[in-house]
Amino acid sequence: MAVLAGDVESRVDARAERFPRPDDPRFTGWHRLERLLFKLRTTAGAGRFADRLDADLAALARDLRATPFPPAAVADGAARLLEGVARVTLVGTEDRYARTDLWDADAAVDGARKLIEVLGPPLEASEPKLVDKLAAGFAGIGRGLDEYAVAGGGFRPSTALTSGDRARLQAQLASQTELLTRVPGALGLA
Repeated sequence: MAVLAGDVESRVDARAERFPRPDDPRFTGWHRLERLLFKLRTTAGAGRFADRLDADLAALARDLRATPFPPAAVADGAARLLEGVARVTLVGTEDRYARTDLWDADAAVDGARKLIEVLGPPLEASEPKLVDKLAAGFAGIGRGLDEYAVAGGGFRPSTALTSGDRARLQAQLASQTELLTRVPGALGLA
């Protein structure tokens, strides 16, 4: 949903490859700090990027409070979240330095589930079988991610994913995304 807030989201989630050099001062946000900490293994120079991220997150929060969330965008947002998990997160490019991609995948799946919960009562009234299929799909994806959970919370590094498990999770995510694309129509929002 952050993409509805506009330009500030692109600063918060900037990627090194969008810039001529990874040390470009315009490269800011989470991933600049992630690169410093996990690739370069330093905090030198991180202060200004942390301050910028803090300011950008405050602006993002302010923008989101002022941004209308049309029901169709909420319904579509769940599918977009899972599509991003399959395309970016599970291949290890979300957190390429920290390798915490599976944490992000779990959070995105939980976010998509919560978006559908918000739409639950009218969706249950119009398409109860779709609601059941979505619940089963979320449970299956959760079980797949749980195989990589560690004691005490969190997940193993994304590099621990086997190619077979990655393919299986991507197939589950694709199936769930297809189901989620039916939600706007089921609610008369398409």
